[in-house]
Amino acid sequence: VFKDPAGAVETFHKLGVRFYATEGTATFLRANGMDAEVLHWPLDGRKPSATDAIRENRIDLVLNIPKDDTEDELTNDYIIRREAKLARERRWQQKS
Repeated sequence: VFKDPAGAVETFHKLGVRFYATEGTATFLRANGMDAEVLHWPLDGRKPSATDAIRENRIDLVLNIPKDDTEDELTNDYIIRREAKLARERRWQQKS
């Protein structure tokens, strides 16, 4: 069990996991000595976006934790979770 998020993320980093993150999370990771490729929020309309990376199967695990309860935050988070679910379903269909 990890008592702080940085410790958990550092463990993944030591295992060689590549990180993709939105700007705020990427800043947190860099401040803790870990690099991340920055992905933009779906509603920003900028590339590369989190949903692009999910659709392209570049992401195997999505950790999606809202930082507040604003409409844009919750909508972006919903879009990312939904795209992750659809990507998982596509992968399962390809295996069948």
